[in-house]
Amino acid sequence: MNKKFVQIIGLLVGVTAAGANALALKTAEEVTYNPPVFVESFNLTADKGEDAITLNFNPYVPTPFDGYKIVRSQNVEDPFFPENGPHFQLDDINATTYVDDEAPKEILHYKVCAISDLDRYCSNAVTVDNTPEANAITIKGRHGAGKNKLEWRLLGHDDEDLVVIRSTERKEPDYPLETEEVEFDIPRGEEYFEDKDIRAGRKYFYRMCKRRNLDFCDPISNNIEIFSYLVGGDDDDDDDEEPVTLDDLDIWLGGHLSHNHLRLYWRYSGGEAPFGFKVNKSAVRNKPSYPPSHGDTSRTVSDVDRGTLKDYELEGGTVYYYNVCQYDGESNCHSYSNTYAIRVPGYFGSDRGGRDSRRDRFTDTEDHRFEESVEYLLDESMVEGYEDGSYKPDQEINRVEFLKILVESKYPNSLDDIEPNCFEDVADEWFYPYVCFSKEESIIQGYPDGTFKPADPINFVEASKILAEFYGLENANGSEWYSGYVRSLEDRKYIPETIEELDDDISRGEMAEMVWRILEEREDQPYKEILEENH
Repeated sequence: MNKKFVQIIGLLVGVTAAGANALALKTAEEVTYNPPVFVESFNLTADKGEDAITLNFNPYVPTPFDGYKIVRSQNVEDPFFPENGPHFQLDDINATTYVDDEAPKEILHYKVCAISDLDRYCSNAVTVDNTPEANAITIKGRHGAGKNKLEWRLLGHDDEDLVVIRSTERKEPDYPLETEEVEFDIPRGEEYFEDKDIRAGRKYFYRMCKRRNLDFCDPISNNIEIFSYLVGGDDDDDDDEEPVTLDDLDIWLGGHLSHNHLRLYWRYSGGEAPFGFKVNKSAVRNKPSYPPSHGDTSRTVSDVDRGTLKDYELEGGTVYYYNVCQYDGESNCHSYSNTYAIRVPGYFGSDRGGRDSRRDRFTDTEDHRFEESVEYLLDESMVEGYEDGSYKPDQEINRVEFLKILVESKYPNSLDDIEPNCFEDVADEWFYPYVCFSKEESIIQGYPDGTFKPADPINFVEASKILAEFYGLENANGSEWYSGYVRSLEDRKYIPETIEELDDDISRGEMAEMVWRILEEREDQPYKEILEENH
């Protein structure tokens, strides 16, 4: 054999053997593989939010991989899969973001690794301080519907004892309690607190904290101030007197503000009807009396069946206090009602582009079956109609139009501090205060997908629930979720004959008819027993 050829064959065999040894060595290394860190091409960053930590990374690696693993550790600063910490599978190999919404309130360390059967490439490690902030409670509040309502944002653990501290004197109530401070325990898991033990014309100051023991409460929230201008209970200057509840009263007084007047309405349950009623009013004292004094005024209502009075003598930017008492015709008053207080907004009495409800009529309601109820709502400035002067009583009313009419009729001064985005489809549009206020007051809930569908027509059972909740009608029992609400209208003969089925979309005229019957307690109109006919 040629010597040179033999040398070449030997050289090739040596090279092949060396390659085989190198391959065997590489296989042995893969068994105890210590993967490299590709910081530049596979960089991991983290952003801390209120309720979650968002991880962002560059998914580039040199070869295809089966997926990514997110590794989290509370103990190891440079966590590695699978030895330390919980890890999470990302199924999409093209994913660039992972949201950790179950991160503990600790100092946390993260890595992301690209995984295959034979290889893995890991990013840099990042550290996130997820411990609660020093001031871990932020509260906000507002007044409405005879109560002060507080809501809060709580950072950290939610399994601690929370306390609401209230004062009528100290702007920054503290714990332990001092003069004029009271506390309210908050059940675990609650997201808001309603303070119904309030009086008209008084400022309340609130804070919130986590109670550690009887002498220590920390961290403590910001302070908020709420002026209670509209309540159903009595009010006077005697701080030791217990608040009067509606059950204690022979006369209950309420009202709602229109664009140019206030309508007061009351109910009398004190037995034999008196000679008449005195409506007492003051812009100075939070409990007007009869005979009038200290800036009080008084008007006699001799027709005991009316139970209503319109007051056009109002000035914008003023708080007025009212009560009603039985009048015996001899300058004596008995059985005073609760004090009703209302702050008249600064724009009161201005044109605002509206119609004069005492003169103008709608062009398309004459001789309509719902003419009386529609014109009543117009007189109360609860509806405005269209630019052409029509009301369109037979047109369907949508969900947001329905709420707007109700809210403006009863709570016109409760919309200043309402925030938008209370539903997925209710952002910063013109109608959001009406929808979000109704949600805050638990009048509406929306749909399971987080939407409200404001432009959709409202059907009868949906309207029944809102009307019953809104006007405080007693909710009877029933087999379906809507049965009690429908029955509460049916028993009072408030359902017009035109409604045929439970799921009928209601018209603007039918809405006016039901609201009119409720406000005026009209049980003398033709009505429908709709539950019996639909079962």
